[in-house]
Amino acid sequence: MAVITKNGKKGKTYAVIYRDDDGKQRQETFKLKKDALALDGEIRFRKRKGTLAHLLKRAQVSDKTFDQQAQDYLDLKESTGMASFRSLQGFVKELLRTFGGMKLREIKYSDLERYRANLETRQLRGNGSHRKDSVRDNKLSYATIQKYMTTLHAILQMAVRDKVLQENPFGSGDAKKRLFVRKDKMNIRTRVLDMENELEGLVDAMPDPVAKLWVLIECQVGVRPGELLRLTKDRLFEDHFVLRAKDRKNRRPQVVPLNAKAQGYFRDLRLYLATQGDISSPWVFQEPDNSGRQYRTFYTRWRKACQDAGIEGLQPRDLRPTFITALASRTRDIHVVKAALGDNSSEMAFRYVKDAEQRYREAVLQMEDFTGSVSVNLG
Repeated sequence: MAVITKNGKKGKTYAVIYRDDDGKQRQETFKLKKDALALDGEIRFRKRKGTLAHLLKRAQVSDKTFDQQAQDYLDLKESTGMASFRSLQGFVKELLRTFGGMKLREIKYSDLERYRANLETRQLRGNGSHRKDSVRDNKLSYATIQKYMTTLHAILQMAVRDKVLQENPFGSGDAKKRLFVRKDKMNIRTRVLDMENELEGLVDAMPDPVAKLWVLIECQVGVRPGELLRLTKDRLFEDHFVLRAKDRKNRRPQVVPLNAKAQGYFRDLRLYLATQGDISSPWVFQEPDNSGRQYRTFYTRWRKACQDAGIEGLQPRDLRPTFITALASRTRDIHVVKAALGDNSSEMAFRYVKDAEQRYREAVLQMEDFTGSVSVNLG
């Protein structure tokens, strides 16, 4: 069992203390807590597999290939019960097309630059008709590019921790930053659902009652689509439901309140599945084939419904900013928006509360009398 302790007067470094296969105590020190936690997770994983030997190698050169390291990375993530593991597998599969047979020590910074440039120009498969409004047109979104690069960096960083590589070819500082997408290019989708002109047509075009009710519920709660689709019956209550930490992107649990309209939609869903679904299934949203399985074909049905309704560029994830935008315009309270987002970041909340800075300036101007008549005599 590994133990993480803080070192230094202010706890600026983190030490991972553990015992190797021979029972000898070992210690690794990191500046960042996340790196210490990453090694701790690997040690627990390797212990279950029965060996820590490769973690303790000090070889300066290795013939290990990228595909071997990528498989070790996937094994580690699968062992942690990662919620988006299937998505991660897809990103790793694409990375293997470029780096698969390369030896890790042969991957250079120039190779990463070329790969990054290739991602910028890569065209989407198919005609990309479901996202014609994208600022990237028919190319990969900046968020997708970022995911490829962060996954590639994580695999190579694992090789450094395993002592297979001396250093990560990503480097550090400005050189490293150039390989990632700048923050000002991320999360720039502005598409929201037109509640007056598009909602009714979208709901009517949905092929089954479960999908129709999912759309209406999502418009009332504003959580991420995958989080709602993974909701189980034991976490759904009369006036709220609970999202578990492991099911959420930011790994923080969230209690989502339900208004009367949303409660009514959930009641309708329960009544429908009582006769057309599997009562013993743990899933709130089930496949419309009486199998009781999780509703995994929803996204395919969504795209077909959008085509039938003549709605372009709308994705399930766009219903979340639709809800948050409406909530922000009604409350004008950044704390309410942060609670709805389930995120501690004020930066994201400010994107929705458009007039927050203007109201802040107005409030400051109204506080002129706060210090009363007190003044300082400079003479």
